[in-house]
Amino acid sequence: MCFSAAASFTTTAFLLPMGAYCVMKAYHSDKHYLVLASIPFLFGLQQAFEGGLWLVVGDSVESSIHSMALGFLFFADLLWPCFVPLAVALVEENRKKRQLFLLASILGGILGLSIFLPLWIQPGWLSVQVRQGSILYQIVQLYDAVIPQFGARMIYVIIVAAPLLFSSVTALQRLGFLLLASIIVSSLLFSYAFVSVWCFFAAIISLYIVVIINHWPPKFRH
Repeated sequence: MCFSAAASFTTTAFLLPMGAYCVMKAYHSDKHYLVLASIPFLFGLQQAFEGGLWLVVGDSVESSIHSMALGFLFFADLLWPCFVPLAVALVEENRKKRQLFLLASILGGILGLSIFLPLWIQPGWLSVQVRQGSILYQIVQLYDAVIPQFGARMIYVIIVAAPLLFSSVTALQRLGFLLLASIIVSSLLFSYAFVSVWCFFAAIISLYIVVIINHWPPKFRH
């Protein structure tokens, strides 16, 4: 599969206005859904960073490549493992589930910080290359000697997907299954550039949030 700046910027062009619409509707209908509603917009921003990275990836100016890659990985490594469980927790009415989802959000934040901050502090721990038409982010993690990166990825997947799959909101369960399917496909077919490909698929899947917000009645929580 081949991705490009055009693919990323086209995705951004769709997600930003639709995400803004979701945020406005949630703001006026039920503020518990504001975090969830902002996800398509944030995915649009993330894809804009990768689009920018495509434009400079062949450039000899390493600082430009590193800045764009860090912008993309801020979302992938730090924001999503904290933000997605939080979004689910805020709309969850079951007290025990809500507490577990909030715990997942905290753990996701810790995991994300442990991955992202070293990349920001140590530029040499992050390198970018194009492989088979996709962007490969090669990173060094603090605990590489203890936990293989595949193991850290599995923890990440559980933190992000489990709250959606076990949510009391049926529509979010469906979103969780779509997300899990995209993870499996990305792992099996695009393991050489998993992060880039999966985030692209997840950005497309986030359009389902637009459907959820648009078709639910003004008062979302029942």
